[in-house]
Amino acid sequence: MERRLTVILAADVVGYSKLMEADEDSTVKVLNEKKKIIADTARSYKGREFGNAGDSIMLEFSRPTEAVGCAMKIQEKIQASNVDVPESQQMRFRIGINLGDVIVDDENLFGDGVNIAARLESSADPGGINISSSVYRQVETKFSTEFSDSGDQYFKNISRPIRVFKWLKDQSASATENNQLTEKLVSRKPSIAVLPFNNMSSDRGFDYFCDGMTEDIITALSKTRWWSVIARNSIFVYKNQSVDVREVAKTLAVDYLLEGSIRKSDKKLRINAQLIEGETGEHAWADVFDRKYDDEFEVQDEFVQQISSILAERIWQVAARNVTKKSPDKYDALDLIVLGLPLVHSLDPRSIEKAIEFLSKALLIDEKITLGHLGIGFSYLINWTHWDDASGEALNKATYHAHKMFEIAPDDASTYRLLSRVMIAEGKFDEAKEYVERALRINPHDGDIIGNKGVVQMFLGEFKEALTWLDQVLELHADTPHTIDIVNYWKALIHFMLKDYKTCLKTLNSVSGLNYIKAVLSGACYTMLGDEQNANNYISQVLKTRPNLIVSDIKLADCFLNKDQRQHLRNAFELSGIPK
Repeated sequence: MERRLTVILAADVVGYSKLMEADEDSTVKVLNEKKKIIADTARSYKGREFGNAGDSIMLEFSRPTEAVGCAMKIQEKIQASNVDVPESQQMRFRIGINLGDVIVDDENLFGDGVNIAARLESSADPGGINISSSVYRQVETKFSTEFSDSGDQYFKNISRPIRVFKWLKDQSASATENNQLTEKLVSRKPSIAVLPFNNMSSDRGFDYFCDGMTEDIITALSKTRWWSVIARNSIFVYKNQSVDVREVAKTLAVDYLLEGSIRKSDKKLRINAQLIEGETGEHAWADVFDRKYDDEFEVQDEFVQQISSILAERIWQVAARNVTKKSPDKYDALDLIVLGLPLVHSLDPRSIEKAIEFLSKALLIDEKITLGHLGIGFSYLINWTHWDDASGEALNKATYHAHKMFEIAPDDASTYRLLSRVMIAEGKFDEAKEYVERALRINPHDGDIIGNKGVVQMFLGEFKEALTWLDQVLELHADTPHTIDIVNYWKALIHFMLKDYKTCLKTLNSVSGLNYIKAVLSGACYTMLGDEQNANNYISQVLKTRPNLIVSDIKLADCFLNKDQRQHLRNAFELSGIPK
């Protein structure tokens, strides 16, 4: 029999037996009227009726958003039809919705996916809607209405607990006034599904490795809050199937699909992976990875780390490209984030100001977007570190946004990444070490987290270890220019602190951006090498950008634990020509 992943909506009349006992003829007439309302509404949302027995109706939809939008509209219409009816005679419906695997038998559907929808319906409030977690993940940011988390619940003949989300219908009236509920612009996140990696080897026993790779990638991606990742149970129905990626993307309501294959030959592995845009079916990225197969867990960890870092960059690039197609008056919060964050990476004063402007606008739309607080927090840290005045206002603002992130996302690795750097600025080095380790425990595969470990170790004076961590980032982001620039800036600073000024300059020369920062450190290097002419050339550039700059405005030296290292950097800035 055919199986497929689909969305099931189950609806049932509340107190049907009591209504029939009171007036059979009238109840049957009203039921038929209500069923017509439901059927007509379902068609407008591309739903298909496959079950209609007694007072219950079963509908199938290809997308969770269509099913949920239809359910809300049904409840709205049913409520409107009851306005002039005595309460004792009103006919109301419960609705349950589930995304799951079903068995197809001709036009009918069976299996867990259907059974769970029916159980969700039975536990819903009169006039209410219950949805499973598989549906909630796909719609949580799509509608301007809310669902409350009712926790795990056990149902008859369902062996595992089902996480139930209950529609807060009192908040939905304004959202359902016009046709289908529109997508919410407040906190839309990119979404991705990782399809099961195909075993291209003759050894079918190797399936376990391919499945493990798929699951590890899902787990790694799920630790990043800025996108939504489809759960394992929803994607493994596609294992060993030839699929139309656009149809899968539509069914799962995702923006991107990751698919791939693994071939084993003796002690070698070849892993093919490609990121596909769901709407167009176009490849956003593809690559081939060759590895020695001597330690399967080490291979898995290495690949998962690399692929998760690459995907973050590629999805970001696609998002940035799509923003350019929009008019500024159509920017949503995510668009503003996409525009603002790359400017933070530039480490240039004017760009930083523009970054804060974009990211602040995003937070005005949705103050709970963690990426907004993350970007602004680091922007003010950069201000404080490299060109802040004596007020320390920039550090105060960075601290504020770090604490806001902690309020919103206390389990996010990026929260502790920002907190660790704030602690460094505040001279709280023990707390900084604790936070960076916590970030790594949460998400050990994130290139930004790995890089932050290196930066913290640098400020602690552990230069050799810091270089090792930063080199890991370069391996993960070999084709990401802005990341390479930032990492090489930190590596150059380490070489400066080691008094290896030639290597420092060589590393800085490989940096394409960082104009202001690059000039400050290059001037200090040439000063220590006794090259006054080149030092003056660079520092004159700096003072043109910030004519009132004095050494005490550059707090970079304050971030080092060792007082001799702090003084070494301050002296170099002063000798290079920056006023004391």
